[in-house]
Amino acid sequence: EKKMANIRQTILPPVRVYQVDGLQSVCYMSLDDSGRLFVGDGMGRVVSTNTHGNNALISLGSLPDNCVVHHTVRNGVVYYTYWNGETCGIKKKAPNANSTDFIIQNDDEHGTEWKPISIHASRINEDILIGMTAKKGAVGRVIRCNSAGTKQREIFQDNDGQHVYRYPRYITEPSNGHIWVSDSDNNAIKIEADRRYPGAADPGFGPKGICTDVDDHIIVCVANKVQLFDTDVQQLRVLPVDNEGDNASISVCVDRDRFLHVGYSNSNVVKVYKYLE
Repeated sequence: EKKMANIRQTILPPVRVYQVDGLQSVCYMSLDDSGRLFVGDGMGRVVSTNTHGNNALISLGSLPDNCVVHHTVRNGVVYYTYWNGETCGIKKKAPNANSTDFIIQNDDEHGTEWKPISIHASRINEDILIGMTAKKGAVGRVIRCNSAGTKQREIFQDNDGQHVYRYPRYITEPSNGHIWVSDSDNNAIKIEADRRYPGAADPGFGPKGICTDVDDHIIVCVANKVQLFDTDVQQLRVLPVDNEGDNASISVCVDRDRFLHVGYSNSNVVKVYKYLE
């Protein structure tokens, strides 16, 4: 039997609640190597916080109107995707520097134009994982780039030649290198190119934010709950965290002290839970 961390099963109040000033929602969270949390509202505002009220707004520079922005961070450098109806791109911003292009080309050898919608910094190496959806047609892909922005790998089709993704909105990667994707249009969690969580058939499944903790548990916001899986795609249990009516959990991140941070769709409040013993 696989040994697992002891997960609390009784409903617990959060050990801490904090607000991220300057944001109206907490759609994306990413933990830096320094332990600081970078929080984004999906509309171009990213705040660096130590979770005790020491917040700093990160200026991403000029962005097109009505952009959706997804970010990740490594060594203080913020990598982010942005898109609206016509314009899209992938940039990075180092501390005390202007934003620069990380990847310029958004099409492929077949002429498909892609819109980048999600991004994740690998914990295994210096690679950056980027989720994209086609500008025309209901199909998506995930590409793996090195730190220079050169594509190393693409996940597009499974072993049977079927398209894997439609809208890869959130990405995480445990230490075994199997990429997990929360695909909201497919109503599924996709693992690598050929596995699919059985709950995807449930119309209310609705996977959103996803992350990996230091014990290689995968934590995901699913159907207004936060659920925990192991790397064998076994659902371990539903984590006992709060939702506030329609203000559903949408983003998750585990800090270096093994506390779970949960962000919400219509609030700048983050609730912190001790979920491991």
